[in-house]
Amino acid sequence: MNPTLLWLGTLVLASAALAYSLRDAPLGIPVADDYAFLDRLKFQRPLDPFDSMGGAFYWRPLGRQAYFAAIGPFLFTAPWIVPLVHGAALVLVSLLLARIGRRLGWSAPACALVAVAPLLAESTRVLFTWPSGAQHLLAMLFAVLALHESVHGRAWRAAGAVFLGVLAHESCALVLPVLPLLATGPRRALPALAVLAGWQAGYMIARGHGVVLPSAGGDLAGHALDAIRLGVIATLDLEDAAGMLRSGLMLGYGLILLAAVATAAFGTKARQRAQRAAPALLVALAVYAVGTLPLAALLPDWNAWRSTVPGLALAAALTAFAALAAPEIGAAFVVLRAVALLGAAPATTRIDTSPPVTTSDMSFVRLTRLQAVADASRRAVLADLVDSKAPIEIRTVHSPRMAEVAFQGSRALRVWLGDSTAIWKSLGGDQGLREARGPVVAYDLDTTAWQAVLLQPRALRLLVAGIDAAMGRRFVEAESLLIASQHAQPRASRTFQSFVDANLARTTFFQGRIARAESLNESSRRLASDDTNYWALRAAIELGRGDRAAAIGSARRSLADMPGNPFAQAVLDEASR
Repeated sequence: MNPTLLWLGTLVLASAALAYSLRDAPLGIPVADDYAFLDRLKFQRPLDPFDSMGGAFYWRPLGRQAYFAAIGPFLFTAPWIVPLVHGAALVLVSLLLARIGRRLGWSAPACALVAVAPLLAESTRVLFTWPSGAQHLLAMLFAVLALHESVHGRAWRAAGAVFLGVLAHESCALVLPVLPLLATGPRRALPALAVLAGWQAGYMIARGHGVVLPSAGGDLAGHALDAIRLGVIATLDLEDAAGMLRSGLMLGYGLILLAAVATAAFGTKARQRAQRAAPALLVALAVYAVGTLPLAALLPDWNAWRSTVPGLALAAALTAFAALAAPEIGAAFVVLRAVALLGAAPATTRIDTSPPVTTSDMSFVRLTRLQAVADASRRAVLADLVDSKAPIEIRTVHSPRMAEVAFQGSRALRVWLGDSTAIWKSLGGDQGLREARGPVVAYDLDTTAWQAVLLQPRALRLLVAGIDAAMGRRFVEAESLLIASQHAQPRASRTFQSFVDANLARTTFFQGRIARAESLNESSRRLASDDTNYWALRAAIELGRGDRAAAIGSARRSLADMPGNPFAQAVLDEASR
């Protein structure tokens, strides 16, 4: 079969598996670290090529300054540019891997199977959808390009590729020791040394521009095996596979690798192919081990996408070994990786209060959750923000846990509004509601119809006035103000309505309208969630009906949420007499 057609067919099938695994993902939406770079792009003129581009650590001018300068102006109007560019980079990586394999003398099926290794990695989903993932993706691209140029005898071109790679991300430096092994002549180490010298010279300048490196921490030696184990699990797409799927995948991988070993051991031609490929495979395994080792210092903080370059080396080595033993074995290995990817959790269309539990701190499902929250917040702010006079302060209420990671402090809001003085912060409870100087973004969560809604200042002021009136026992006035607050909020919000209903419930209860109070209290719970005030009022209603046991239980639940709640404590004391 024509090697090119074989590679194209395999690429199409692998791409289809990757595309299916990306279903419902908000591809290209800026989130988290993106806003550190976009903030610098927006407000620093001109860009400093030697600083960290707003990041906490590292100098990566190609993966940050150059990349975001190129795509930053289009991220909000055309986020599809991210998967388009990243997809093109992955296709180029695949083509280069196939050409490297052919140069090494591998069979066409083996080259085609190895070429799709990067497309079938769980971490590739993160790189595909996240703009900041370009740092790792560019490092992968230039690392593979450097190897391609090296095996074709173009040592200085290979060195140039590595230099571009380390300017995107440090992991590309893993291929530097490989270049002298593939070069010839007495000065074969010179290109690699030139890259190292140039890179370190740039870093010395960057250190003078405020770039810092993370302090050495963690137990590198003690966690080395853990990091290597986690990297293998991630490479095989087993990180968050559960139940029967995980067991089936592990059994399948074991049988496939056992078959490859047996075939290479007892088959003459297979043994010869494996022996010829052994130096390249051993180098790839060494690259994986050396590249994964530094991640041990970060444990228990683990993110599979940090091991993109070493993970590719491992995936390529395993695939090549299986395929060189027999094309059928290699195909089975690739198919099993595709099955693992197809079985991976998709992007969620429902945003719950808590993030899903995953091995990687910023896994695909967690990242896409934050992307959805950030995008919904931006749309809510830009759609309903009325008063744009500086200084702008917007607070958030009932936000999903860990959502603050999505916004990079106030940077996201500053980028959205083009205002470097804008402030984005949490509401901070009842006191924050009284202190809020501007609108509040409320999140309606835990439903498929979740949304972010901008609550208008006038509606919030009426709500606070109604609460104050109720506290002053001016219940008729309080009810009127609370109802007025509903009309002052133009866009419906379940969260805001739950606030109103909860306070109306207390107001009507103290007016003796018990049935109405109970209805409003339950409405508040359905719209948002139960809290200390819900259970306190429920306890009071139950006590009024003479059900002391139920009242004691509800009052205790209220006090468990907020010890010292005076209303709940009063009900508990009365019910316990």
